[in-house]
Amino acid sequence: MSKKTILLVSLLCLFLLSACGVTSEKKEQKNIAAEQQFKTKTIDNIEMKLKKIRTTESGKNDKKNIVMFTLSFKNNDQMAVGIGGGDFKLKVGKDTYNVYAPGNSIGQEIAVNDKVSGDVYFEIPTSVTEAILVYMPMKEILGEWKVKIPESE
Repeated sequence: MSKKTILLVSLLCLFLLSACGVTSEKKEQKNIAAEQQFKTKTIDNIEMKLKKIRTTESGKNDKKNIVMFTLSFKNNDQMAVGIGGGDFKLKVGKDTYNVYAPGNSIGQEIAVNDKVSGDVYFEIPTSVTEAILVYMPMKEILGEWKVKIPESE
């Protein structure tokens, strides 16, 4: 084999291996939410489980993302209870974000021993990578989940 052929084959292998590394790194970033495991919390006889986090770009502002939190709830109380997206806030450092109004956030009554799932949406800056999702139906925080915000899909 000539030196040119060996050099060409070496460069091609190097290029292919470096491209695989970039793809793998991007997959790790996008799968960060899938790897997170969250404990079920029981608050006022309601079991709450954070199941999934998904991020998309905001269509109206390229410096903002829309983050969707999928939660499941089970009512263990002796009467029906209401749950709504407005009961949740997202804390990022000193900033607190309210639920994203145009999002189709959960808002319903849960019958005794019934289970429901729903989403809560927030619009946050693209620079945010970590936050605390808080359940705060009044002025007091009753539950919280520390989360890593995945890159937008």
